[in-house]
Amino acid sequence: MKLPLAAVLGAGPLVLHLAIVWESWALLAGFAAIAAAAAALDGGAHRFPPGALALAALGIAGLALLDARAVVPLAFVWPAAAYLAVAWVFGRTLRRGRVPLVERMARMIDHGEHLPHELVRYTRVLTWVWTLLPLAMAVASVLLARFASTVAWSFFSNVLSYAVLAALFFAEYPYRVRRFPQYAHTHPLAVAACLARRAPELFR
Repeated sequence: MKLPLAAVLGAGPLVLHLAIVWESWALLAGFAAIAAAAAALDGGAHRFPPGALALAALGIAGLALLDARAVVPLAFVWPAAAYLAVAWVFGRTLRRGRVPLVERMARMIDHGEHLPHELVRYTRVLTWVWTLLPLAMAVASVLLARFASTVAWSFFSNVLSYAVLAALFFAEYPYRVRRFPQYAHTHPLAVAACLARRAPELFR
């Protein structure tokens, strides 16, 4: 993932939550623009004309300022779509004949072709965790949108759930170090930097 795209996607949930809590149509318009900008930044991979996507971003933001109700469905769809996207990225690598994504990360960053068998098993389980947890969050987001207050839904979907994913990413490291002290382990910040540099190779 390109760093600008990651920054845009990272800002989206916070902007959306603040827009809902403060009932700010301007921030809701900003969220719509962020969503369109994310598509524009990723447009090269899908052969979308950058100019057309930039105009689309401006159009969506302008529409939101004129009538915020036009982007409310986007606000509710965004979190569930984000969780499902994460689950798909990891889950598709669990199919027969594929290498689980976390195993690919471990081979790329730490172990090359010599990944110990016990780490092969561990990385497969961890890939399942990164598949099932976002799926559970998507279900929870839909249920909260249906049965809870909008603020409660937004706090879970746009703040708490991302904090949980971040905690999983960082807390798994000391657990792995303690469980497998005989192997080398790269710090999560270095892993994140490597993933940002080598995303096209890893996520192809």
